[in-house]
Amino acid sequence: MTGQPITLQTALIYLMIVVAGADQELQQTEMTRIGQIVRRYPVFEEFNVETMIPAMRDCADILSRDDGLATVFGLIRSAIDADWAETAYCVACDVAAADGSLRTLERRILDTVRSTLGVERLAAAAIERATAARWRRPTADSR
Repeated sequence: MTGQPITLQTALIYLMIVVAGADQELQQTEMTRIGQIVRRYPVFEEFNVETMIPAMRDCADILSRDDGLATVFGLIRSAIDADWAETAYCVACDVAAADGSLRTLERRILDTVRSTLGVERLAAAAIERATAARWRRPTADSR
């Protein structure tokens, strides 16, 4: 895929791949989370799951180019309008939280996602807090 328009669902998959790869490494927990999101979130109800892997490969191909990240963000921005921006940010946060911690590179990419999608800071903070609460795991002290 080059600069052709993509669907909302494909843009969300691209977004999840960008967030998962923020630390230069796609972890199994992140890939599992992406699959869970695609299977469970209402935004993907009409999405053909068989196109998920090809969409991931398309995204990876674009990212491997010199201007890949900018190109992917351009595609994401053009496919996700303001009505879906907070949903997209929620999806991004869920993938970032998959491994149980939010590293500096993931925080930076979430800032870029928030800015790219035009999500207000207060809304982003609420989404981040809800994500942290939803994916929190018990520790030995809290059991």
